[in-house]
Amino acid sequence: MINNDVLRSIRYMLDLSEPKVIEIARLADSSFVVERDDVRGFLRKEGEPGYLACSDEVLAHFLDGMIVHLRGRDDSRPPRPVEKRISNNVVMKKLRVAFELKDVDMHQVFVDGKKGSGSFS
Repeated sequence: MINNDVLRSIRYMLDLSEPKVIEIARLADSSFVVERDDVRGFLRKEGEPGYLACSDEVLAHFLDGMIVHLRGRDDSRPPRPVEKRISNNVVMKKLRVAFELKDVDMHQVFVDGKKGSGSFS
């Protein structure tokens, strides 16, 4: 899975503006800085002028920020450190938490994914 594809898919699925993507990424860590031009580059397809590869760090901040954005911050717990490496499993776990999906929901996602193209682009 390519980080850019994950970011692009979530952005379009939720109809998030570039400033909103930046805001969500900062929810995981207020000191994290990503520029609007960078986000534009992340959202472009590989081979397009201005394309930038989305790093694991950027995607991890965005996914952690999605959890806070959709579910709120749990102030009773200390903030978790942001992962340095992102795998397909980490992406799925974070999306499952963010969208409050249960086992049966995840099963349906996989069934629906088999019916479709199974691609994030």
